Formats: sequence, C-alpha cells, structure tokens
Amino acid sequence: MIENLFTFLRHTVFAATGLILMLALLHLALRPFEKPKDLGVLSAKKAALSERADSYDAIFLGTSQTFRNIDPDGIEAAANCPLSVYNAGVPGLVLEELSDFIATLGETGTTGKLIIFNDPLPPRPDFNAVTNVRTQSYTTYANLPDRYRNIWSLPAPLWKKAALSGFSIGAYAYKFLGIGLLSKILFPHVSVTPEKYLPGLNKENGYPDLRADIKNNEEIATRARRFQGRADKWQDNVLAKQGAITPPSENMIEAAKRRANLIKTLANKITEQGNSPAFIVFPETETHRQDLALIAAVQKAAPELAIINGYERANAKGLWNKEYVFYEAHLNMKGATLFSKSIAGQICNIYQSSGGGE
Repeated sequence: MIENLFTFLRHTVFAATGLILMLALLHLALRPFEKPKDLGVLSAKKAALSERADSYDAIFLGTSQTFRNIDPDGIEAAANCPLSVYNAGVPGLVLEELSDFIATLGETGTTGKLIIFNDPLPPRPDFNAVTNVRTQSYTTYANLPDRYRNIWSLPAPLWKKAALSGFSIGAYAYKFLGIGLLSKILFPHVSVTPEKYLPGLNKENGYPDLRADIKNNEEIATRARRFQGRADKWQDNVLAKQGAITPPSENMIEAAKRRANLIKTLANKITEQGNSPAFIVFPETETHRQDLALIAAVQKAAPELAIINGYERANAKGLWNKEYVFYEAHLNMKGATLFSKSIAGQICNIYQSSGGGE
C-alpha cells in the first residue's frame, strides 16, 4: 500500500516536472513571434522623456493621482521662477514601472532637474491585473526584487502581503510557462484593448484633458457619472472626517518605516543621476492618517528629502469640494489647476535651493 503511494507520488512529480519544462520550452519557442508592446500612455510618456527630458526643469512621476492632479500650466503660471514642467504620471503605476521611468531619465544623461514622485501603487490582486499587457511586460526576472519589495514594504497585514505575493507568482507563471504568450498568439483580439487615456493627452506637457477622456471613453464617463450621483454625500462625509482626523500614532509611523526606506531608495537613485528628488503626497481623506504616518516616517528615514505635503492647509485649502473632484482622491481639471497653483511656490523654492535655474 505504502509502496503504491510512493510510486504514485513519484509519477506525479515526474509528470508535473515534465509539464513545467515543456511549457517553459514552449514559451522560449514562441518568444520570437511575440510583437513589441505598445503600453499606451506609459509608452507615450516614456518616449517623451527619452526624447526631450532636458527641455523640462521639473518632472512629475507617479500614479493616477499625479496624472490627474498635476497641471503643468497651472504650476508654470503661478511659479515665482522660470519653470518648465512635465507630468509623467501614469494611472496604476507600480514600483517596477516607476523604477523604469527613473532609469529612462538616467539613460538620457539629463542632470540638474527636479524629479517629484509619489508613492507607487502595490500590484492589484485580480486575474485581469496579473494577465494584462502592462503587468506581463514588466514581469521579468530583473523586476522580481522590485515587485516583492513593493509588496513587503507596505504597512499592511501579513495576510494581504501574502495574497499579493501569490498573485505575483501567478503573473510569473502565466508568462514563463508560456500560457499568456500562447493565448495572445492564438487569440490576439482578446488581449488588445483601446488606450483610454491617449485621446486627451497633451503631448507637450503630459497633462490629460479630462473632458476629452470622458467624451472618448465610456469607462471614464461612467466613473464621472457615478461620482456625481453621490457627490453631495461624499462631500458631507469628507467634511465630517476632516474634523475628526487625529495625528498618526507612533505605531503607525513605525509600520510605515519600510515604505519610507523604499521612498529613500528611489530618491537616492534620482540623486545618483545628478538630479534632485522630491516626494509628494496628495490629499486623500480615506488614507489621511496613513499618509501623514508615511510623511513622518520619510522625514525620519531621509531628513534631507524635500516633501510636498498636500495636506498642509495652504495646499489643500478648498479641495474638499465636489466642484473640484473627478472621483474620490482624483481632481478634475479645475481642482488640479487650484492644487497645482498652490504648490508652485514650494516647487520653485525646492528647485532653486537644489541649484536649479543657475
């Protein structure tokens, strides 16, 4: 009986190993047929930096909050110094993508610039996020450390980090066992989706025209309509929470320590390239205390790093108004201009104190 069980297990292991090797060989065999990927707004903004990074004084890198909340024209109009600004924000930006943007800047040889970045997003825990073109493009052995550093530096419960790690393992299995590549070759129409952010993108400064995005893409239009349907309730809730927010506890600041060290590492990469880093935190009521904890932790880990704190009164004044919001923590064009003008003076101060404009 026991001998039969061992025989069964041995055969199962051999079969599984053989299947994995066969799929891995299939992946290698199919790679020559894989077409270069156009990653939409991410590719467009990387190309813009590769071609003309030296044309700008200040470059913003980051997630959809950077993408929607930073209006370069607003900063330039309100700045008390000559300043040319580019918004290189990309919705859904994760750590390996942010690192790639920083590496792209390094490859251009551009120096003396102010590079402002916000906290990258963790990987999304769902099948579509694991298998989409962007995730698969950045699912490489070289990016593996960044992907897990992004997860395990989060001030989050262990179970959540473990779940995110599981999805990341799934992304690598999907790619390197040939499953994803085979499906794209056999069913190319399934993996091709329209780029919803490009129609409204200002090619000169990287800022998206929300009106064009809403007009050209039903997903974005639906998001805007849904927010408008609950805008009054949102504003009442936000104002109530604003009055109830308390400073972060020492435990929260300690929990953000690993994330702060990650921010410090990114800033050091920018400094090594001969540019000046700054870290920006956008105001968001739902994560207010966590964001303030991260700011405090970054101040401890990297006291020399300039921080643009969107929660400070001068910066956040008036932004908790439904008239300025596209949805939740993302501003509409009116709100983005207001916010951008409010930080213009600080941007100039940081830029000039770092030797920019001389």
